[in-house]
Formats: sequence, C-alpha cells, structure tokens
Amino acid sequence: MCPDQTDATVDDIPKEVAEEGMQIVEDVLRAWTSRTAASQDAMDVDGEDDGFDAEAELAALRSCFEEFKPKTEGNKWVQAMLQAF
Repeated sequence: MCPDQTDATVDDIPKEVAEEGMQIVEDVLRAWTSRTAASQDAMDVDGEDDGFDAEAELAALRSCFEEFKPKTEGNKWVQAMLQAF
C-alpha cells in the first residue's frame, strides 16, 4: 500500500466504492479466466495434456492484475480486500 493511502476497513468504505471495487475484481477474474481458458483450448487442440501449469496460471493472474493496476490501486475496497489476503 502506498504511504499516502489510509488503511480502510470494509465498514468504512461507501457502498458505491465497494460496488465499483467488486466490479473491478470481477473484471480482473474474467480476464484471467478468458486467458487461461484460451491457453487450455489451445492445449486441447494440440492433443497434448501436460496437466495443470500453476506457474502459467499465476503469471496470467499477475498479468491481469498489472493490466488493471490503475483501477485496483484507485479503489479503497479493492485495497482493503487485497490487504486481507
């Protein structure tokens, strides 16, 4: 968290900010699902099934969070949720 941001609990966050944050997280997860599903489909087409690739999944998730970084950093609800992890 940036030093200029204050710690916020979920109870301190206005409903509109929380709803916007939930939408941001949903968008990140949809993008991640889309990317990982596309790579899974490509693997199925090749006829090879090497199993679950945790590193590739994590890289895709990180990429999605990086893409949405301006939105996630600008929303106090998302920041509170990420701090909880």
